Amino acid sequence: MEKVQVKGLSVFYRLLLSFLGAVVMACSLLAVFYYTFSKKNFEEYATEHLLHTFDDVRGYLQDKKQSFIKELQILGGNPVLDAFIMSSGVETEIAARSV
Repeated sequence: MEKVQVKGLSVFYRLLLSFLGAVVMACSLLAVFYYTFSKKNFEEYATEHLLHTFDDVRGYLQDKKQSFIKELQILGGNPVLDAFIMSSGVETEIAARSV
């Protein structure tokens, strides 16, 4: 009986497949590292942005609160407004005109 020799892949195809496998593995590792790095950076950026926005809002509200307190103090020190608030009946109409 004759032996049938099965020819394997040529050297070129073996090298091509081995290099292709190495490139696919390297690209997969790089993709995983890139994904984890960008996810971490995005989370840090989002956290910083939210904290900065909250600080801006807090500063704005504190400024408004201080101006509101000053306006209330001015109104509280106004004798004409005080007279209007404390008046009753007929005096209310007269005090309302002066306010």
